[in-house]
Amino acid sequence: MGLVAGESCQFGYINVGKFVDPLSGINYSQLEKLIRLMTRVLDNALEFSIEHYAHPLNQQVMRAKRKIGVGICGLADMLLQLRLPYSDLRSRRVAKDVIAFINYVSKLESHELAKQRGSFGAMGFVSGCRYNDNPGFLEEKYGSLETRTVTPIMWRDLASKIRDTRLLRNASTVALPPTGRSGLVIDASTGIEPIFSLVGYGGEINPYLKRELDKRRLLNEALCRQIFGLGRVGSMGGVPHDIKAVYQTALEIEPQEHLLMAGEIEKAVDESIAKTVNIPGASTTDDVVKIYLQAYKLRLKGITIFRTGSRKIQPRKLANL
Repeated sequence: MGLVAGESCQFGYINVGKFVDPLSGINYSQLEKLIRLMTRVLDNALEFSIEHYAHPLNQQVMRAKRKIGVGICGLADMLLQLRLPYSDLRSRRVAKDVIAFINYVSKLESHELAKQRGSFGAMGFVSGCRYNDNPGFLEEKYGSLETRTVTPIMWRDLASKIRDTRLLRNASTVALPPTGRSGLVIDASTGIEPIFSLVGYGGEINPYLKRELDKRRLLNEALCRQIFGLGRVGSMGGVPHDIKAVYQTALEIEPQEHLLMAGEIEKAVDESIAKTVNIPGASTTDDVVKIYLQAYKLRLKGITIFRTGSRKIQPRKLANL
């Protein structure tokens, strides 16, 4: 079931930054409710859209696959609330836990939805469907995935249900495209990216940073002026090391750390990931080559490199180094 002419996907995004409880961490119970709702909403939107596609081939392919993409924004916001540096191994584990949970629950709901509405069309094909061509497909892809939210046994049980019943409404359920415009609309960090600057879209200091500085009685006019000028705190005196570590911006994070985050998350995703690696304006061709080679070794498919200053108008203002 590779890409064919006429294929598309119905996307929707969950702002995972809204599911952090200050006392207990990530509220997976509430997140599960939204994942199930999002799965149904996207299938509804797909059903409505199919009738309005301009070309019959689009309709044919979409009925055959019914791909949806439950994606996310707000990952960086979530990590800030958990006080985890983006470049930390713990952040990569949390991110994979969350994405694996979204993947698993969305497939559970897609399985339930198929009981009412039927499976995607290709499930009835003799060949040309990965669930038919390789009955162990789901186990091979996720059956050994170790996360704290979904166990290998849970994946294997779900795979067995789908194989035995032939019931799955959507051929794939999770995709992580960039959410630049969506994040802007709801004032959330975009996709799986780190924060680009500690000064927000509207010219305000990052609310999580501001709250923490205020709580420690460090917030003052002079410090605010510095933050507004630089968009970061990494080089500032008077700011504790632990705050500097948590509030790293995109250019302060090594390219390798950007890639490692994408590499961990991709293990739990149906479709490939959109991830930008931001690099300083002084970066060389050799620097770019190294990043792409590292991405290749990590088996990443959706890497983009953006060198600061390479365009007259940047899509997002970055903190100054």
